[in-house]
Amino acid sequence: MCATIAEVVRELKPTHDVVVNYTGGAANVKLFLGTTAVALSSFLRVKIIYALRYEDRIEVYKNQTEELKSIFKRLYEFL
Repeated sequence: MCATIAEVVRELKPTHDVVVNYTGGAANVKLFLGTTAVALSSFLRVKIIYALRYEDRIEVYKNQTEELKSIFKRLYEFL
């Protein structure tokens, strides 16, 4: 997993818009994707989303970029 994300990150250019959907996968995958996205947001245009689609057509979409950046900033200040 880390190697795959590292491959994608190596290909990013300053002009790219990045969308990270950290919804699926195990907890450690979600944490790594969210952390990577927050770090990338300091020098790239990044949108971190939570998105689900159910068979009965219920869709949930939330842009959580600012919330996650705020959480990481508070954690950094705390530590």
